[in-house]
Amino acid sequence: MLRYCPAKGMTPGLTCYATARIATVQSCLDLFITEDIIQLLLENTNLQGRRSVKNWTDFDSTDIKAYIGLQILAGVYRFLSSTLRFDDKLTQPARHRHDKLAAFRTIREKWTHCLPMLFNPVQDVCVDEQLVPFRGRCGFRQYIPSKPAKYGIKVWVTCDVKTSYAWKMQIYTGKSPGEKGFGGAPGEHQ
Repeated sequence: MLRYCPAKGMTPGLTCYATARIATVQSCLDLFITEDIIQLLLENTNLQGRRSVKNWTDFDSTDIKAYIGLQILAGVYRFLSSTLRFDDKLTQPARHRHDKLAAFRTIREKWTHCLPMLFNPVQDVCVDEQLVPFRGRCGFRQYIPSKPAKYGIKVWVTCDVKTSYAWKMQIYTGKSPGEKGFGGAPGEHQ
């Protein structure tokens, strides 16, 4: 490990220059991505754009700053996506032995509980199956050759005919052992 020894009289941490100029997130970012850097990016990006793209429209500083912001947001998005969970991953295997929907049962129940509370069907409803395209690993993934996607998760949906509002939903998890009719995970039948 490298060790940095500050020069005599230097206090570790933020410099006086930085603390005097930080008031907002934007002012903090401006200390790292200065106007000189923005101008350098603009000059060279527009130069390359004019050379390689027919009818190029020059970017301005707002475009460059927006692009940098999107790159920062993409990094946050990737970080959040890698840690986002619907339930406790450590207790899931035990619950999954008895419940095929264990990985997302709680959030699914909370969401589907809201559906009928937010809209009342007009007069006519229909119940139909929908195959949500999915090719990943799943113990209840269905193969239905007549559907455009062919592989996916089968969902039974009660919809309002006039608006197509999904009023109730039930995920088909396959037949239970010894079951002859429609099957599902425990507590699925409504």
